[in-house]
Amino acid sequence: MRTDSPIQFSIVVPFLNEQENIPPLYMKLTEVMDGIGEPYELVFVDDGSKDNT
Repeated sequence: MRTDSPIQFSIVVPFLNEQENIPPLYMKLTEVMDGIGEPYELVFVDDGSKDNT
């Protein structure tokens, strides 16, 4: 959701070798957060994965 309103929710998700899990998690998070209708940001953090995370 893009908006000029201040961010109401920040969701930080750490990943380590989770290549296969990112797309379904992203889809579910955006579905739920878009349903809430408030501005949000998703921050995905990767630190040293050996796959394509």
